Amino acid sequence: MTKIIFLFFFFFATVFAIFRPSDSDGSCEDESRHHGGHGHKHHHRDDSSDEGGYGGGGYQDPEPRCPSGWLKFNRPTGLWCVKVFSGVLTQPDAETACQAQGATLSGLQDENEITQITAQALPLLPSQSSFSIWIGAKRAAACNPCTPLTSFQWTDGSTQGTSGFLWNLLQPDNNFGGTQSCVVLLASTSPVIRDQWTWNANRLDDESCVGERGGALRGVKAYVCGKRGE
Repeated sequence: MTKIIFLFFFFFATVFAIFRPSDSDGSCEDESRHHGGHGHKHHHRDDSSDEGGYGGGGYQDPEPRCPSGWLKFNRPTGLWCVKVFSGVLTQPDAETACQAQGATLSGLQDENEITQITAQALPLLPSQSSFSIWIGAKRAAACNPCTPLTSFQWTDGSTQGTSGFLWNLLQPDNNFGGTQSCVVLLASTSPVIRDQWTWNANRLDDESCVGERGGALRGVKAYVCGKRGE
């Protein structure tokens, strides 16, 4: 009798174990605890938290930069990148050379830019104590009689105002039959040079756009290109 009762309880326990309902509601939670809290919960990547993504105040473009070797100027119109290149070219050819760099002949926003540009230019021609540099400015079409500050205009689409129009003494004079429609900047290792006249370094002169004048001390032997930061 005892054996029959034992077999009955063994059979009942086996059937109960087979048909016992599974605890499905807690399985994901339990599994998640065994797997660092992730389990079957799908954690979607939140791109808004990525640096440079959509977090905070929305998408933000990377800070504009200048290429290596280019001077960096923060102008009212934004970041402006500038580099001087050596070369005996006409003004139109210098403009073409700048365009090959994705740039244009650069204007001069202020005296700080002038000083840094000539400092970059002089080491390009170490055998030259002084020379002139094409810049991005041309005589206004209807301005032959205008004043020195209004007779020329910047051509680079970035330079503003007249603070960069720092002319040499008695310039611009539109000499040689009114053919001086372009502008050069004098770079010199000394503050003053003298040929037939006296010239100050870091100052401008109007020049024929083919640049055939200037002599040994003021010949046009470089050009300055500028472009917006990227």
